[in-house]
Amino acid sequence: MKIYSKNFTTEQLNLDKLSKYKIKECHYYEIYSESGIFLVEKNKIFKLTESKFIKSKTFDDYIIDLNKYIKKEEYYLPFDHIKIPIYEFTYKLEENSNVLLVVKGVEIKNEININSNLDINFKIIDFCFIKSNIKPKKERNISEEINIEKLIEEINVFLFQLK
Repeated sequence: MKIYSKNFTTEQLNLDKLSKYKIKECHYYEIYSESGIFLVEKNKIFKLTESKFIKSKTFDDYIIDLNKYIKKEEYYLPFDHIKIPIYEFTYKLEENSNVLLVVKGVEIKNEININSNLDINFKIIDFCFIKSNIKPKKERNISEEINIEKLIEEINVFLFQLK
């Protein structure tokens, strides 16, 4: 599940303010071809397939994407493809928070570094919130069911910290 804010844009994200909340960063490649979308992570190739399409839901000022994608390991890439290097940063407001902010971006060559806390010239292309430590539905008990209202409340606190 991914949660997107309708009212908070990539231009409003201040990575300098976020730096103290960073818990993870990774670099991978997104590969686009007529055969589908692939990821190259840690020298392994994965093809992304949608397990089933579920229409996104709107909740207040948020869009909740319930679609699930399956990563299937592959051993080749299609000859004709477009390769995009992606930098992904994950942020968590507090240790016991149920919400993570995931920011994806690309390196911009020959431009002034607009994000002083990064070693690269970085342009944000996407961000979303996800629930941290989500268990598969069959492993959850009733008290662990996903509470959208509580997640939205935590997201609002997170966004307030960024203003």
